[in-house]
Amino acid sequence: MKRILAIAMMILMVCSLSGCWFWGNKDKDDDVNSDLVSNLASPTPKATITPYNPGGATGNTGTNETSKPAPTQKPSPTPAKQTMTITVYYQDSEGCVIPAARVMEKQIGVARASINATIDNSVNRESVSYYGLYPILPKDTEVLGINIKGKTAIIDFNNKVLNYSSEQEERNIISAIVYSLTEFDTIDDVRILVNGYEQGKLKYGTDISGLLDRSNCMINNFKVNLSEGVQKSDIYVYKSVNNKYNYLVPVSVEHTAIDEEDVPAKLVALLSSEYSNDVFFSELPASCRLIDSTIRDDLLELDFNSEIKNYTGSTREKRIINQIYHTMKQIDGVNKIKILIEGATGRLPEGTNISQTVYLPKDINLLDN
Repeated sequence: MKRILAIAMMILMVCSLSGCWFWGNKDKDDDVNSDLVSNLASPTPKATITPYNPGGATGNTGTNETSKPAPTQKPSPTPAKQTMTITVYYQDSEGCVIPAARVMEKQIGVARASINATIDNSVNRESVSYYGLYPILPKDTEVLGINIKGKTAIIDFNNKVLNYSSEQEERNIISAIVYSLTEFDTIDDVRILVNGYEQGKLKYGTDISGLLDRSNCMINNFKVNLSEGVQKSDIYVYKSVNNKYNYLVPVSVEHTAIDEEDVPAKLVALLSSEYSNDVFFSELPASCRLIDSTIRDDLLELDFNSEIKNYTGSTREKRIINQIYHTMKQIDGVNKIKILIEGATGRLPEGTNISQTVYLPKDINLLDN
């Protein structure tokens, strides 16, 4: 009996060993099939490693561990360029001098940059031709130097600045230089040199021998130099260009001497005195007058009669406001303005709130960039 039990035990042991070997192989086959399914679903086989290689080549290391590429460093963001707005004086095809605000990269020597932008070359022409504008200074003009002493800008040109052939060109060149430079708060007046020397009177009679500023230099007038014994004011009116653009432009007007407190009323009278002609037009109603004006610190308060509301249209309303604001900028020390109508605050016909104190605008005729 013991012998029979021993034989039975031996048979069971052999079967057990055979079964373990079979199921072990089946498990291995299942693992392979799982790997194939996984490889079809994954772009990289499990046994294949794609190591980080700066040269772009890939290879198999022969190991069964996946190596992650070294993290790619994100490029530093490019810092935004700082910009600034300057006013450049151009002209249209009829020879009217037109100021335009341009956005440019912030830089050292911005006064020189504003003059360089007025020189006739392909770059400057292309930048403004779409707007019906053209550079003023003659081709090949160069700024040899510019020096600011106190609040006087001494600017030296090469002799190409004198390459013009009409009285109007001469006037435009000088007024554009003076007005461009005196746009800056650090410059009150300008001395113009050519090859390091003063020129006296130019070939069409414009005298540039002394200091030129906005009190003695005319713009969009039939002359540059102010007559003796009179004063001048700049009124801002509109000029249509190519039947497409309406630009706000300064026009110098000579008049007899007036007291400082009477300047605002004189300016309004000039703006509203039927100034329309074949070249310029004003949007202020002809019967509009200033009842009173006061200046406290840097605030100018203007009290108009009710005729300032004698118009229709939102476009005209905006133009009237622009004319008033830019014309009043020439009053020394004024930075803010407030408008009343017969002593009361309120709104203009198209809804503009005039009861608030506003800063005078810095930019004029801002061109798209």
